[in-house]
Amino acid sequence: MPILGFESDETVAGVLALVFGCIECGIGIAVLVQYKSFVRWAPSYYAFQSLSAILSWDLLRDWAPRYIAARRANSGREASAAEIEAMQTFFSVIVVAAPIVYIGILLLIYNVCYRSDSGHLTQQ
Repeated sequence: MPILGFESDETVAGVLALVFGCIECGIGIAVLVQYKSFVRWAPSYYAFQSLSAILSWDLLRDWAPRYIAARRANSGREASAAEIEAMQTFFSVIVVAAPIVYIGILLLIYNVCYRSDSGHLTQQ
């Protein structure tokens, strides 16, 4: 998994996936429990993810076929050429755009649901 423009090995990628998953769970919990803190650190996390994808743009095109092949092999199937081509075409764009969309959704949640004086956000 490329991060910040560098290729990482399987161990580092596994640890990073675990850390990033925990952060995203924390973001989800903060949103659901209505903590204001998600407004400060969630956009920072997703901006980091988007920046990392931009810096890794060239590596993602080579990494995508290996990723899809490994996922298919894990389920006992072979990756088709069409799957690999589609992944190479769209993966880099999705990896950059998704965090930006997440930031927009989080800010929308904050502004629409919790910004009023009668909102239920706690100060944590």
